[in-house]
Amino acid sequence: MNSKQLRYFIAVATEGTFTRASSKLRVAQPALSRQIAGLEAELGTPLLVRHRRGVDLTEAGAALLERARLLLVSMDRLQAEIRNYAAVPAGLLRIGCTPTLTGALVVAPVRHIWQPFAK
Repeated sequence: MNSKQLRYFIAVATEGTFTRASSKLRVAQPALSRQIAGLEAELGTPLLVRHRRGVDLTEAGAALLERARLLLVSMDRLQAEIRNYAAVPAGLLRIGCTPTLTGALVVAPVRHIWQPFAK
């Protein structure tokens, strides 16, 4: 089971049809069907009941939908949080110092810290 399969499953369950889900996801319907079938095979149980008007969730599908939504929200937050570590520091820096010590205690260290970001 992977995040792509879960996202696809959520889309099908939410939209109610493979056609609308594939359109929303911008994925070919056969590819979407294969991902869902693979997820069902891996879990060993049907998640959807397919019929002419679309799909309904099985009991297992309803349980997965609830947990998958929470899991994907957590994964998205985790990705965003970790990506922030790679971001260049930004913001306002204020340093207070007496005029006689500014050159020795502030200017030189700030220039040293700023050099890697000034490129």
